[in-house]
Amino acid sequence: MSHAQVRHRHVPAALVCLAGLCLPTIAIGQAPPPTAAPPAPAAEVPALTPAMKAAIAAPAVANTEDLSAIIGARLARLHSLASQSPVELLSSLKVGAVYKVVLQMTRPKVRPELLVVSGNGEFIMQGALNLKQELRQVKADRRFARCLAQKGFKIYLAARRGEFTKQSRELGRFPEKVIVVCQPKGQDPCKAAGVDKTPMLVLGKRRFEGQRSRRFIEALTGCR
Repeated sequence: MSHAQVRHRHVPAALVCLAGLCLPTIAIGQAPPPTAAPPAPAAEVPALTPAMKAAIAAPAVANTEDLSAIIGARLARLHSLASQSPVELLSSLKVGAVYKVVLQMTRPKVRPELLVVSGNGEFIMQGALNLKQELRQVKADRRFARCLAQKGFKIYLAARRGEFTKQSRELGRFPEKVIVVCQPKGQDPCKAAGVDKTPMLVLGKRRFEGQRSRRFIEALTGCR
């Protein structure tokens, strides 16, 4: 009896051994024994946010026009309570992903106010900008400032914040091209130019004391 025959005599029929390693045998056409699948992890249930709870509790809105009207009415009510005066809802429209609401205050000399509301009706964005209008205004301000600088127009201002802010606002977004700030200490450009009062507008030999509007500056210089 060979050594291999001796080895197989002591091995169960369901096993086959090769080079000292014994493995279970599988008959041809027999499927391998099923293996137990690992248990699936339990799904996490997200916590409800206040916005979700409000959305669940809120009644369904029939269409976009109804929702626009509801948002507009709520904003008018909010501003009426805050200002302690009646507020008129002029318009409330869905524009893209937001709502545009225009309110008219009853106080005299108050222009209609534009409010932009997020698509879900939760957030109010005051002072929203129209990108096309802003781009046109920036280009106009840059052209205006460049024209003033080319003509040698100067505005001499004190470093006081109020005076500087009021006059520079009339020049648009690029006031630094024509504004000269007086320095109380050290080398003062205002004294060097013979300016002893501010605000002072200078164009050539012509001088104008006091704060001036943009319309005045445009008429004086021809710049637009």
